[in-house]
Amino acid sequence: MTGKVEKAGRGAVLYIGIAGGAAVCLTALYLLGGLRYKSRFFPNVTINGINVSGKTADQVRADLSNESQNYALRIEERDDGEEFLYGEDFGLTFYYEDTLTDILADQEFWKWGMKLLTHTELELPVRAEYDDVKLKSLVKGLSCTDITQMVEPENAYLTYDAENGIHIVPENRGNMLSLDDFYEQVVEAVENARQSISLESLGLYEEPEISKTDEALNEKYNLWKPYLETKIVYHFDDETEILDGSIFYEWMSEDAKGKISFDKEQIKDYVRGLARKYNTAYSSKELETSYGETVTIIGGPYGWLINQPDEADALEAALLACESQDREPVYYQTAASHTQPDYGDTYVEINLSAQHLFFYKDGELIVESDFVSGNESRGWATPAGAFPLTYKERNATLKGENYATPVSYWMPFNGNIGMHDSSWRKSYGKNIYKKNGSHGCINLPPDVAAVIYENIEKGMPVLCYYLSGTEWVDTNPKKEESTNPSESGPELPDNAVPTDPNAVQPDNTVPADPNLALPDNTVPADPSAVQPDNAVPADPSAVQPENTIPADPNAVQPDNTVPADPNPAVPENNIPADPNAALPQNPL
Repeated sequence: MTGKVEKAGRGAVLYIGIAGGAAVCLTALYLLGGLRYKSRFFPNVTINGINVSGKTADQVRADLSNESQNYALRIEERDDGEEFLYGEDFGLTFYYEDTLTDILADQEFWKWGMKLLTHTELELPVRAEYDDVKLKSLVKGLSCTDITQMVEPENAYLTYDAENGIHIVPENRGNMLSLDDFYEQVVEAVENARQSISLESLGLYEEPEISKTDEALNEKYNLWKPYLETKIVYHFDDETEILDGSIFYEWMSEDAKGKISFDKEQIKDYVRGLARKYNTAYSSKELETSYGETVTIIGGPYGWLINQPDEADALEAALLACESQDREPVYYQTAASHTQPDYGDTYVEINLSAQHLFFYKDGELIVESDFVSGNESRGWATPAGAFPLTYKERNATLKGENYATPVSYWMPFNGNIGMHDSSWRKSYGKNIYKKNGSHGCINLPPDVAAVIYENIEKGMPVLCYYLSGTEWVDTNPKKEESTNPSESGPELPDNAVPTDPNAVQPDNTVPADPNLALPDNTVPADPSAVQPDNAVPADPSAVQPENTIPADPNAVQPDNTVPADPNPAVPENNIPADPNAALPQNPL
């Protein structure tokens, strides 16, 4: 046991001796390596920006002496740009306070190893002499000081476009310099023999006030986003109009409390634009007649007519509610089709020249017949135009001076001008209308009136026109038909009153719109208004009652059209059989 312990102890002593010897050697080597730093600068040391590691004082003096001749101030600009100012260009000379020997004396050479892991920057007091005028001139010649190349900063802002929707456009920092501050920084760098300056780090650029991370801007984004994501799609058969944020972004505003509103005038302008584009009421219409010729029908209210005030209100409500939707505008009246022709393939075609009509339903001819229209010789000629059927009524009584006559089928379409049966007539067509015509209505054989009545509905188009060359020509003159007023029959009821409680009544009076766009303050007539007993047909010069919108004053009539009889026949009574039945609104 004793022998083993002694052997182990000798081994430990040996190991300790070797380690100690190695440490002594390493220490000696470290100290020997440090002796060179008694006259040289430690590693990782710079003086006035010059690396002096391992250099003697004389070597550093030489470097500092050369610094004036080789000096270049590096100007670090935004977006990795850089420019230089060279000392020799403005007569730069540096004068240093020589304290290099003192610095070396203060070095504790045995600490040289610790300097391997650190960096030391030293500054010698320096005095610079240079030509200030030349330096200013050089500074003005830099690209970064060229005012024509400077870009002012722009704030971040909120916008909308069709491709990206609502989004924040980041700020543009630009490169606008404060020139006075910049020159001061250049002078300070030169006088302290600095090697470079960073315009960004020194804060010499003007900065935008609002960045993309701005709290208020992002709050606005979150508030406006649901509104600007709203999309309204208007449908006009195959055509559409899309209203999205790219259009109504400019209509929006926000008050101090963060409440969003839309410019009402901008909304009205937009709806007015829809009306100009898609209204067809009072517009001319092309008709390929049953005679093979195409006529242009001018005037008459038939067609699409947008109710602009109501549609503007509905659109504003949808935008404020952030309700994306497919919609049609609110209409005063509609037509058969948005494509041309707007009257479709169901209509009454009335050739006032030929005194002959055709009734087509879904493109099929239902009935055709001669008729008698307004008495031309007495100024009661039936006007041309495109009109919607106002309503239809069974068993109305028409009255005029000294008579009251019932008709079985009453179908008004142009004020108090309408189609009806005329059992008192013995013949139709030819030239009867010229001297023995009606007061403006279309007199029909009873059986024809019955067929039309059974197939026509409120709003269907009645197309009246004159077509030269289709007039009846008397090749065998005979005695003219009697011009006895009793045979002309009662015409133009101005308040035709239904005696049938199930008669279909008009729901409103269509406002005239010569420009195809209704004024914003136009109010449609009240469909339920009760009419006075003495209502008379419209006179072109008559004063219109309140809230009544007159027919199109600009409608162009054919050359041989004569105004309606100013004293037409009127209905026998004014009280509807049905107490809830609505009367026509201000009939003409």
